[in-house]
Amino acid sequence: MPLWKNSDSTSDDAKPKFITLDPNIDARDVIATNQGWVHRKTYTDQHGNSRTKDEILVAIRQLAGDAAGGKLAEATIVDVRWSALQVAAGGVANVVVTFNESVTVTGSPQIRTLAVVATSANAVSGTASDQYATYISGSTTNRLMFNLTTDANQAAYTVGSAEIVLNGGTIKDTLTFTANSDLTMPAAYTGANSAIGTLYSNT
Repeated sequence: MPLWKNSDSTSDDAKPKFITLDPNIDARDVIATNQGWVHRKTYTDQHGNSRTKDEILVAIRQLAGDAAGGKLAEATIVDVRWSALQVAAGGVANVVVTFNESVTVTGSPQIRTLAVVATSANAVSGTASDQYATYISGSTTNRLMFNLTTDANQAAYTVGSAEIVLNGGTIKDTLTFTANSDLTMPAAYTGANSAIGTLYSNT
C-alpha cells in the first residue's frame, strides 16, 4: 500500500498515510496544492494578524487544479462535522465541510439537514422535515462554513444531503477556477448514525 497518492480514490482521500502518526497534524489541514501535499497552519503573529504557513509534506508538481492540469482533478469533500453538538433552541449552528484542496465559492450553496422538532415538552420525536444550512464563509480555503438557524422548539438535526446543493452558486477549485468541485457528501457523514453525530437544540 503506497504511503500517499496523486489521484483520488473512492476508499480514501489520497493524503499521506503518515500524517495519522503525528499528533501535531490535523488531517483536515493537509491539503493538495500545485506543490504537492502540504500541512497548512493558520496562526496569529505578534502584531495580531492572521497568517498561514505551508509545510510541504510530499512534493508533487501540479497535484491540485483542474482535470486537465491537476492530478487530483476536482476538489472532493473529505470531512463534515457540526461546529457544536448542542445549541439553544432558535440559536445558530454551523456545518463545517472540508475539501482536499482550496475551493472558491460564489452565491449561497446549501446543505440539507433533517430536523425532528418536538411538538410538546416531551422528548423529540416525529417525522423529519428539511431545513437548510446556507454557506457563510471559507471561500479560497479548503474549509467551508454553513449556517443553520435552529427551530424555536427543541429539535434534533442530522445532515440529510447526499451532496451540497449549489442553489444557483458555484464551488470550484481555487487554483484555476475552472473545475467544478465534487460536492458528494461521503456516506459516513450523513444520516442519523453518521460519524458527525446529531445536533440537538434545547429550550
